[in-house]
Amino acid sequence: MIIGIDVGASATKIAGLHGDKIVFAHYEMNGLVTARAILRKLLSEREIDLSDIEYIALTGIKSGQTDVSEPGIPVISVAEIEAIGEGGTKLSGGKDSVIAAVGTGTAFVLSQGGKYRHLGGTGIGGGTLCSLSEKIIGVWDAESTDKLSLLGKTENVDLLIGDLFPGNLTLDPGLTASNLAKANRETSAGDWACGLVNMVLQVIGSMTMLACRGAGMRRAVITGALTKLSAAPEIFSGFTKYYGIEYVISEYADCATAIGAALKIRRER
Repeated sequence: MIIGIDVGASATKIAGLHGDKIVFAHYEMNGLVTARAILRKLLSEREIDLSDIEYIALTGIKSGQTDVSEPGIPVISVAEIEAIGEGGTKLSGGKDSVIAAVGTGTAFVLSQGGKYRHLGGTGIGGGTLCSLSEKIIGVWDAESTDKLSLLGKTENVDLLIGDLFPGNLTLDPGLTASNLAKANRETSAGDWACGLVNMVLQVIGSMTMLACRGAGMRRAVITGALTKLSAAPEIFSGFTKYYGIEYVISEYADCATAIGAALKIRRER
């Protein structure tokens, strides 16, 4: 078994692979518990012995500050772009695509012909959602914001095309003309949460579309914890509908980079 660990700015993701099979995947916000402690707990819960582990593949922006060493188990660093590419490609069924790795911010990686290239990124991501939610509605974690968003409606906070004119063949009246433009002092917490979730995911979706067009790709793989937000499937399917680019959210999308790190080592060993 190979263990992949992705230590990001906000969360630690750990995946266990036996061959190409994903045995387990786990996402946990960074706190006082170390990556090594999380790993040991996961192995204990699944009755996996340390002797069953061949390698630990370590990646992520904070991987250089993380000690996950265990006696007799080699720890191998994997470049994050390679891990994003391997994981996103695996979850996309092996097809060429643009991978949007949505973490605290968002990175875009081109996966083409088994090679991976960083296309750029945006500072908009989970960190944006959490900080704005805390400031505006007093809720910090994305899970609580997501639950609250189910009580709201985007049309109560966003200015839509239909608010300006009836729409036409290329501009559906339900499309967003301006995020949060209707918000005011009377806006409910649920509507604020709904609008913030919608804004962050729409920005990521729009930039993914531009990355795809720039790279000549018609397939986008969205990875990261924000794929678990309730609105994510509908929002990204809207981009598929209006731009003709297939947006894919797969199982284990929140742990894709950890999976990719393990796959990279499996492929090279």
